[in-house]
Amino acid sequence: MNRYLRWASNGAATFSAVLLLTTCVLWFGSYNFAWTRSITIAGRAGPNSGIEDETEMGWRIASDRGILHIEPFYSFFYWDTPYWKLFLLWFVVPARWFVPWHSLSRRKRRISAGL
Repeated sequence: MNRYLRWASNGAATFSAVLLLTTCVLWFGSYNFAWTRSITIAGRAGPNSGIEDETEMGWRIASDRGILHIEPFYSFFYWDTPYWKLFLLWFVVPARWFVPWHSLSRRKRRISAGL
């Protein structure tokens, strides 16, 4: 069981590291050029949870000067976040590769045992 947990942990850390690198590229690129993209889905949710034709659903995603802006179509809600916050979020899981937690705890056990 420990082996599968280690594989899952390494997989999550690898995925998080890829997202971390992508965030860094977008962050530094946002200072050189601003961009806006739209992700659209044809149709919209109808009254009976069906999709009505000839209407668009989706999100507008923009990046400018270190800020990521996400706004859904037909909504007053939007989300602005600086890239450094995303960087810290994605850095938490791969940080276990850089900090030797297991050796720190082993050292504490050995010192408490008088070794």
